[in-house]
Amino acid sequence: MEDTLYKRIAEKRESVLKLWQAAVLPQDHGFLPKAMAAVRFSVPSDQLLNEEIAALLDWLISNEEPVSARLHLREICKIKAVMAQGPSEALSFILDLKEIVRLVLTEKTEPSEGCDTCIYKELDKRIDQLLLLAFDEYSDWREKIMEIKFDEIQRLVGRNAP
Repeated sequence: MEDTLYKRIAEKRESVLKLWQAAVLPQDHGFLPKAMAAVRFSVPSDQLLNEEIAALLDWLISNEEPVSARLHLREICKIKAVMAQGPSEALSFILDLKEIVRLVLTEKTEPSEGCDTCIYKELDKRIDQLLLLAFDEYSDWREKIMEIKFDEIQRLVGRNAP
């Protein structure tokens, strides 16, 4: 990716971050009024998601190796796995980053259609790498949750067995 694209993303970091965080956070917690959900720390998972998304955006701008993003993805995927969403729903926020960056950098109010894709080719590749790492992490956490459920069922059935 060209250094100029990195610089442009860094210059617009706060705008990109604000839109991306909105794409990541669940719209309705189901157990808190929406006004309370907006308050910092009223939902600790939201604060953690915000911090990890900011760290992932910094990773994207810094041109570090994809493996270095894994720790941040791990925390996000823990939360997403507990939400009992399918992988496509849980991880769609990563693909949203492609359009968010284009939207902010081109300063259009509608999704871009005629973008010069050559400029964004390397960016798209890095975001795709991020998605693949996230899928691995999400799958691992869903597997752990299923193991916990299975162990709990075995424990309950074993206790009631004659």
